[in-house]
Amino acid sequence: MSQEMDIIITAAGLQALINAEHSGTNKVTLSKVQLGNAYFEPSEQTTDIGNVVAELTTVGGSTVSATEIQVNATDSSDSAYTVRSVGIYTSDNVLFAVGSSQDPILQKVATSQALFTFNILLSNGNPQYIDFGDISFSNPPATSTTAGITRFATNAEAEEALDGTVALTPLNICHINAKGAVLLGMCDCATLEEIFTQTKIIAGNEKAVTSLVLQKILEHCNLLPGSGDENKIVELDRRVTDLEKFKADYLKTNKLPKTGSIGIPGTKGFGVGVYPGTESELVAMGLDPMSGYTDKNSDNYGNYMHFKGGQMVFIPAFLVRYGSDKASQYASYGANSIEIKDVSEYETLEDAAKDGFYLHRAFIDGGEVKTGFFMSKYHMTVTTTGSVSVPVSGMTTPSVSLTPVQMIDYARSLGYGWNCPSAFMASAIDVIALCHAQFSTWTNVCRWYDPDGKTSYPAQGRGTTDMGKYSHNGQPCGVIGFEYYWEYVLGVTTAGTTATQGQVAVSDNVLYVMKKSMKLADITSGFGGETDAWGTTYTLLPSHDAITVDYPISTNQITLWGNENNPVFTDPSTEDGNALFGILPRNAKSVGSGANFIAKSVVYTHPCTQNLALYVHGQSVASRSYDENAFARAFNHWRVDSNTAIGFRVAGYAA
Repeated sequence: MSQEMDIIITAAGLQALINAEHSGTNKVTLSKVQLGNAYFEPSEQTTDIGNVVAELTTVGGSTVSATEIQVNATDSSDSAYTVRSVGIYTSDNVLFAVGSSQDPILQKVATSQALFTFNILLSNGNPQYIDFGDISFSNPPATSTTAGITRFATNAEAEEALDGTVALTPLNICHINAKGAVLLGMCDCATLEEIFTQTKIIAGNEKAVTSLVLQKILEHCNLLPGSGDENKIVELDRRVTDLEKFKADYLKTNKLPKTGSIGIPGTKGFGVGVYPGTESELVAMGLDPMSGYTDKNSDNYGNYMHFKGGQMVFIPAFLVRYGSDKASQYASYGANSIEIKDVSEYETLEDAAKDGFYLHRAFIDGGEVKTGFFMSKYHMTVTTTGSVSVPVSGMTTPSVSLTPVQMIDYARSLGYGWNCPSAFMASAIDVIALCHAQFSTWTNVCRWYDPDGKTSYPAQGRGTTDMGKYSHNGQPCGVIGFEYYWEYVLGVTTAGTTATQGQVAVSDNVLYVMKKSMKLADITSGFGGETDAWGTTYTLLPSHDAITVDYPISTNQITLWGNENNPVFTDPSTEDGNALFGILPRNAKSVGSGANFIAKSVVYTHPCTQNLALYVHGQSVASRSYDENAFARAFNHWRVDSNTAIGFRVAGYAA
């Protein structure tokens, strides 16, 4: 057996090296290694190791770098001994370096050969003034400039191209080339995504297609141009250009950004965070950090003041895992267990997906993964004169009856970047609340926490002035006002026929969901335009995905989230499920008599109407408690519907 040992240069050894540098002619020659069987505390003043069991003169070595040398020694005798200490001597019998270990670093038996390798770091001195006694025995690690020991890469390591200390063999290269060719890398029968995935082009040149691999792929596809073959040259250029464009687009939505922390569920500060971008980005949004915005104990943690006088809360991007039997709370919540993690825990979405975590849809905008979003802390106020403001505090009510069209226009009037929140943002807020409820254990970090689980959700503190009981994270720093008035959200609608039509029930289960490539800030209040929030089955398709949902939105009903132990949310691992996660129930089995863990929130499809204007977090005129909870959803309002019981917030992405 063998163990590692720290080697230090003695004061005498360092002085010998300094003398050699000064003379410029007489180098320090390391010619002898002594081995001892007793442990001692080595120091720079050590001159002898004591208890010597072997003295080796077959000593070699080499310079590894400008600050490191390697000394090698061998013993092929029939001696048997245990080694706990080492001394490396110069040809002048000066103890140059020494080391000792309480545990044996080697035990030699009579029939064995002992090989020793010692790497020594030089904090002072130049290794060019060191020679080695027996240069026929040298065992340095291989580098791009030094011949030495390495090992051969596996095919997997060759594909990854991450380890610079292993060597590729011809078989490795053949494997890479063959894989590229077999997959028909750039042929018409392969998609760009397949090419990208299989050739592993990832940001930062961590992995790349080598020119040799690319050549083999093109050769296989008969795309290598010969002299005068202009068509092939054009096709080659197109393929390479397409691949690079796909790479750039892919990285925007798959390489996770470095963002602020969403926090730990069940602890102080969870659910909000500090914006990780630049001051200029905040200025562009009209925002300025508030006092205490970095302090998790402050009511202003993660809060920013808009120049028009109102507060905005920053919600950092997060990953969510749903219904995993690995969840610590699975025994209590089963298929409805919610876990949230910071995106910084993974490099890419693919890495996160391996552990069952998926980026919440609220954090993709304009085809890019975002660091988070801002949302107004309170409901918006619109006066009878038509001016809009962001309230500073308290529960507010709409001053005038508004349509969703007006809400979008008022929200956008705050400046570019602002609009009504998306349904994805509302879902993110609600999912945070649900996760916080599942992990909380006391009211100090979650004001609405109920140890019995019957009222562990926002707005259960009706009539109180404690704002934490109305916030999404149970703390005054959160988004406030879950009790008061339905809030309009963008991004999910149904097709209509005209801009001014009234309530007309849908006849199918198709929702139009805003594409990832669209920017929330660009969504306008019109009907039928390429950036409009509403339109026909034809005009919505460029900006929205038509998704046939399993939940029966065409059924005229009022029901509650939760039905025994059935999962209530759509599957976040699928494209459609991720888009609608937390926005509507998974299917008809997800609703019924309701469940306490999700606060028996109401779902209105009474009826789900064309030109849908989706509302969340509401309060009905009957003041039913299940209207007031986080996941309350109303699918029965439309584009030009107005009511003083409906209102809105503003939200936006800073960059």
